[in-house]
Amino acid sequence: MRLKKPARRRVCSLCGAEVARWKTEKLLDMPLSKSHCPAVGLRHVRKLGVSDRFDIIKMVGEHLYETIRDRYGQVASWAVWEPVGNKPKSNMGPQNVFNLKANPLLLETLRNDIVMVGLNFAHHVERPYAFTNFHSQSPYANDFKIRYAFWDTPYYGAYMTDVLKNLVIPDVRGVRDYIKSNPRVAESHVRAFADELNDLQSEKPLLLVFGRDAYELLNRCLHKSRYSVLILLTHYSHRVPKEKYRDEVLSRIFEVTRAANETVGSKIRL
Repeated sequence: MRLKKPARRRVCSLCGAEVARWKTEKLLDMPLSKSHCPAVGLRHVRKLGVSDRFDIIKMVGEHLYETIRDRYGQVASWAVWEPVGNKPKSNMGPQNVFNLKANPLLLETLRNDIVMVGLNFAHHVERPYAFTNFHSQSPYANDFKIRYAFWDTPYYGAYMTDVLKNLVIPDVRGVRDYIKSNPRVAESHVRAFADELNDLQSEKPLLLVFGRDAYELLNRCLHKSRYSVLILLTHYSHRVPKEKYRDEVLSRIFEVTRAANETVGSKIRL
């Protein structure tokens, strides 16, 4: 019996632009933003050579997807949403996009080598479906900015989770006081996060962290060997237009990964 090979996709290891599935001779002409991805285009391929600039990335299989859904479906999610409708906050719910029957191409989108991390739950939320986190349909939520920021980028499909699980504190000061008063409990949450990465089969992922508090907690308590790069991003609740937010986070990721590549002499895989 011939085993079926795992699904794969090709991406540029310099800029992360994904290559069309059946067109490996050129990159997709899809710059992430004017300041973020100067290498995209045919000139980039012709100058460096296709064989020199591509990494093969294994994709999330159905068994792993179901394992994560069963273990973390109430506290985590993936950076995948339905397309926006008439309003910026429309179609944010997870009930259709994470249904493998309704969305059979979902597994081809998911990535376990990039993890987006928040701090904690700000509010109690009814979670009738798995992967509701970061997919709030509330008119007061700002999750829609994440969709706008990462739509049509290599980071779309990343795994999403919080450091402090099942800890509902609405204001940042309250969370800071909790961490200061309960340092060992906070450290135990970080160890649980490391276990979550193991369950995700995520080896040295790129960690994109929303907000300074989550960033400082991981930077202090998570061993450096557990990730490739830890990047602080502006929190999506910040009061900026979605267009500016997208430019800020993509530029930030590009700058930090480029600096990391120059420092260690190797390329961060995107």
